[in-house]
Formats: sequence, C-alpha cells, structure tokens
Amino acid sequence: MPRFAARTRATYLQMVRTIRAFQRGYRKALDAWRAGVRDVAFPHGTYWMVVHHHAPVKPPLAA
Repeated sequence: MPRFAARTRATYLQMVRTIRAFQRGYRKALDAWRAGVRDVAFPHGTYWMVVHHHAPVKPPLAA
C-alpha cells in the first residue's frame, strides 16, 4: 500500500528519503525510550508517544 504519490520522480524520491529519515529517527528515539531515557525527543510528526506518554518532540524542520 503506497504511503504517498508524487507527480515527478524527483519529488517521489525526496519523499522516500523524508519518510525513511523519520522512521530511522523514530526507531532510535523509541529504542532510547524503552531503555529508560525519558527526555529523548521524537521526530516532528510523532503522534502516539506524544498523546499517550507526553514524550518530547523535535521542532519541525525549516523548509
């Protein structure tokens, strides 16, 4: 199931890089959280950890 669509290949590839960077950052933060580090910041766009556990979130990236 696709996560997004794009008109150009360049836009599509940028979105692939963006989602993969988010997933790597989320996994790293989640691993730290599970290890007991409660001040680790999750990537901007994280929902569940913020709503249910009040985890800190990094500010959005400047465009």
